[in-house]
Amino acid sequence: MKHQFAELVIIGGGTAGAVVAAKLAGAGMDTALVEAGPDYGPLAGGAWPSEILDAAVLATTHDWGYTSGPVSGREPWTWERARILGGCAAHNGAIAPVGTAPITTSGKFRAGRPKSCAPVTKLGSLPRPT
Repeated sequence: MKHQFAELVIIGGGTAGAVVAAKLAGAGMDTALVEAGPDYGPLAGGAWPSEILDAAVLATTHDWGYTSGPVSGREPWTWERARILGGCAAHNGAIAPVGTAPITTSGKFRAGRPKSCAPVTKLGSLPRPT
Protein backbone atom coordinates (compact mmCIF):
# COMPACT_ATOMS: atom_id res chain seq x y z
CA MET A 1 0.00 0.00 0.00
CA LYS A 2 1.34 3.39 -0.95
CA HIS A 3 1.65 5.85 1.93
CA GLN A 4 -0.37 9.02 1.61
CA PHE A 5 0.40 12.24 3.43
CA ALA A 6 -1.49 15.46 4.15
CA GLU A 7 -0.55 18.69 5.90
CA LEU A 8 -3.76 18.56 7.87
CA VAL A 9 -6.16 15.75 8.75
CA ILE A 10 -9.73 16.56 9.77
CA ILE A 11 -11.37 13.77 11.78
CA GLY A 12 -15.13 13.63 11.29
CA GLY A 13 -17.03 14.51 8.14
CA GLY A 14 -20.06 16.02 9.86
CA THR A 15 -21.28 19.50 9.02
CA ALA A 16 -18.39 21.24 10.80
CA GLY A 17 -15.62 18.87 9.71
CA ALA A 18 -16.70 18.90 6.08
CA VAL A 19 -16.84 22.72 5.96
CA VAL A 20 -13.47 23.12 7.69
CA ALA A 21 -11.85 20.62 5.31
CA ALA A 22 -13.37 22.37 2.27
CA LYS A 23 -12.25 25.82 3.44
CA LEU A 24 -8.69 24.68 4.17
CA ALA A 25 -8.40 22.76 0.90
CA GLY A 26 -9.79 25.82 -0.92
CA ALA A 27 -7.08 27.91 0.71
CA GLY A 28 -4.44 25.60 -0.79
CA MET A 29 -3.66 23.34 2.18
CA ASP A 30 -3.12 19.66 1.50
CA THR A 31 -6.10 18.40 3.54
CA ALA A 32 -7.54 14.95 4.25
CA LEU A 33 -11.03 14.37 5.64
CA VAL A 34 -11.54 11.10 7.55
CA GLU A 35 -15.12 9.90 8.21
CA ALA A 36 -16.13 6.60 9.84
CA GLY A 37 -19.39 6.35 7.94
CA PRO A 38 -20.26 5.97 4.28
CA ASP A 39 -20.28 8.55 1.53
CA TYR A 40 -23.17 7.70 -0.78
CA GLY A 41 -22.00 10.14 -3.44
CA PRO A 42 -24.19 12.60 -5.32
CA LEU A 43 -27.92 12.46 -4.59
CA ALA A 44 -28.62 11.89 -8.27
CA GLY A 45 -26.53 8.70 -8.09
CA GLY A 46 -29.42 6.91 -6.37
CA ALA A 47 -27.28 5.21 -3.70
CA TRP A 48 -28.75 7.06 -0.70
CA PRO A 49 -30.91 4.85 1.60
CA SER A 50 -34.56 5.87 1.83
CA GLU A 51 -34.43 6.39 5.62
CA ILE A 52 -31.69 8.99 5.16
CA LEU A 53 -33.71 10.86 2.52
CA ASP A 54 -36.95 10.91 4.56
CA ALA A 55 -36.86 13.99 6.81
CA ALA A 56 -39.70 12.56 8.92
CA VAL A 57 -37.55 9.60 10.02
CA LEU A 58 -34.60 9.44 12.41
CA ALA A 59 -32.33 7.04 10.56
CA THR A 60 -30.97 4.86 13.34
CA THR A 61 -29.20 2.66 10.78
CA HIS A 62 -26.30 5.15 10.81
CA ASP A 63 -26.27 5.86 14.55
CA TRP A 64 -23.29 5.19 16.85
CA GLY A 65 -25.64 3.92 19.59
CA TYR A 66 -24.49 6.33 22.31
CA THR A 67 -26.53 6.58 25.50
CA SER A 68 -26.08 8.31 28.83
CA GLY A 69 -25.82 5.01 30.64
CA PRO A 70 -28.05 4.20 33.61
CA VAL A 71 -30.34 7.02 34.80
CA SER A 72 -32.26 6.60 38.03
CA GLY A 73 -36.02 6.36 37.50
CA ARG A 74 -36.04 6.48 33.71
CA GLU A 75 -34.64 5.03 30.51
CA PRO A 76 -31.14 6.23 29.54
CA TRP A 77 -30.87 9.29 27.32
CA THR A 78 -30.17 8.46 23.68
CA TRP A 79 -27.63 10.65 21.88
CA GLU A 80 -28.22 10.35 18.14
CA ARG A 81 -24.83 10.88 16.57
CA ALA A 82 -24.43 9.84 12.96
CA ARG A 83 -21.83 7.72 11.19
CA ILE A 84 -22.22 9.22 7.73
CA LEU A 85 -20.66 11.93 5.61
CA GLY A 86 -22.61 15.02 6.62
CA GLY A 87 -23.06 13.86 10.21
CA CYS A 88 -26.31 14.40 12.06
CA ALA A 89 -27.50 16.82 9.41
CA ALA A 90 -27.55 13.86 7.02
CA HIS A 91 -29.45 11.50 9.32
CA ASN A 92 -31.94 14.03 10.74
CA GLY A 93 -30.64 13.68 14.29
CA ALA A 94 -31.01 16.64 16.57
CA ILE A 95 -31.15 17.05 20.30
CA ALA A 96 -33.63 19.59 21.66
CA PRO A 97 -33.08 19.76 25.41
CA VAL A 98 -35.81 21.40 27.43
CA GLY A 99 -34.40 23.61 30.14
CA THR A 100 -35.18 23.28 33.81
CA ALA A 101 -37.03 25.85 35.87
CA PRO A 102 -35.04 28.95 36.85
CA ILE A 103 -32.76 28.92 39.87
CA THR A 104 -34.75 29.60 43.02
CA THR A 105 -33.76 32.22 45.56
CA SER A 106 -32.02 29.45 47.51
CA GLY A 107 -29.62 29.01 44.59
CA LYS A 108 -30.72 25.45 43.84
CA PHE A 109 -32.15 24.19 40.57
CA ARG A 110 -35.69 22.85 40.57
CA ALA A 111 -36.09 19.73 38.47
CA GLY A 112 -38.72 19.42 35.76
CA ARG A 113 -40.20 21.46 32.99
CA PRO A 114 -41.13 25.07 33.80
CA LYS A 115 -44.87 25.75 33.58
CA SER A 116 -44.26 28.38 30.91
CA CYS A 117 -42.60 25.86 28.57
CA ALA A 118 -45.16 23.91 26.57
CA PRO A 119 -44.02 20.76 24.73
CA VAL A 120 -42.97 21.31 21.15
CA THR A 121 -45.32 19.36 18.89
CA LYS A 122 -45.08 21.20 15.57
CA LEU A 123 -42.39 23.41 14.09
CA GLY A 124 -43.42 26.40 12.03
CA SER A 125 -41.45 28.60 9.71
CA LEU A 126 -38.89 30.81 11.34
CA PRO A 127 -38.53 34.41 10.16
CA ARG A 128 -35.53 35.09 7.97
CA PRO A 129 -32.88 37.30 9.56
CA THR A 130 -32.70 40.80 8.15
